[in-house]
Amino acid sequence: MAEIETEEMNEIKEAFLVFDRKGDDKIDIGDVGNLLRALNLNPTNLTVKKVTDGAVAGSKRIAVEDFLPMYTQAKEVKDVGTYADFYEGLKVYDKEEKEMILGAELQHVLQTLGERLTDKEAEDILKGLEDSDGNVSIDAFINHIMAPPPGQKKKDDW
Repeated sequence: MAEIETEEMNEIKEAFLVFDRKGDDKIDIGDVGNLLRALNLNPTNLTVKKVTDGAVAGSKRIAVEDFLPMYTQAKEVKDVGTYADFYEGLKVYDKEEKEMILGAELQHVLQTLGERLTDKEAEDILKGLEDSDGNVSIDAFINHIMAPPPGQKKKDDW
């Protein structure tokens, strides 16, 4: 397991406590993905499944010591797309070559390709990005999905 710096460990423990809803210094195994995301990692659902498979002999709740190897493993996954990767994939939907995509079409893509999102998840992602004609700027969309959640540091700031 890679060495975790003291500041990073403090951040992990602090975030872990937020997800400890019973006050027993453990979290539900189903919260691991959200905890990883709260720690500014962006694991896919498949990555979360891989890091939680075989977690502490099938326990439904895990301690921070059990979470650390999962965190380290998820942190090492480098399958995060770049701006250029996203742009290349989205320009296919820019039929008028104006660097815009019809919001309804983008929502459909989010709900049917890759790790499929629910209606609400897709709507939440697109909220505030559509212009008066129902179009979404490719640049604004990519920057929006690549930005860390409010109040969290970028990985580069660690």
